[in-house]
Amino acid sequence: MSILFKDFDLTEFWEASEYASANYVSEILTDELTVSIEQELGYKLPLSYIELMKNQNGGIPKNCSFPTEERTSWAEDHIAISGILGIGREKIYSLCGELGSQFMIDEWGYPDWNLFRRLPVSRSRYDLSRLSKKRENRRTASCSR
Repeated sequence: MSILFKDFDLTEFWEASEYASANYVSEILTDELTVSIEQELGYKLPLSYIELMKNQNGGIPKNCSFPTEERTSWAEDHIAISGILGIGREKIYSLCGELGSQFMIDEWGYPDWNLFRRLPVSRSRYDLSRLSKKRENRRTASCSR
């Protein structure tokens, strides 16, 4: 595992399910695939995201809620994470898949700019570690389908 995740146990991070495998988990990530997807998207992906995808290329985290300090349109104190898109084209929920980045722009009105450039690497690593920790409250409920 990379130095970015050296103190982070990813063995319990991902949900193992047929749904995740069929819809989210893409092929093993290669440098060539990463470069190809970056060229198609028009921007470089953050190193922390690439390193996480080298562990498993997309999927559903076991703990799928992330606490927030502000109310959201979803809930008073958290957001739900339905899955993490893999780097690829083949799965329906992959960056360049049928319901990937371009779909989110076209259908949901997501901005056509590189969101990853606005997320500091240190913050994204911290967020992943908080997401993976088990808590005894509703904000870290299982995402089982």
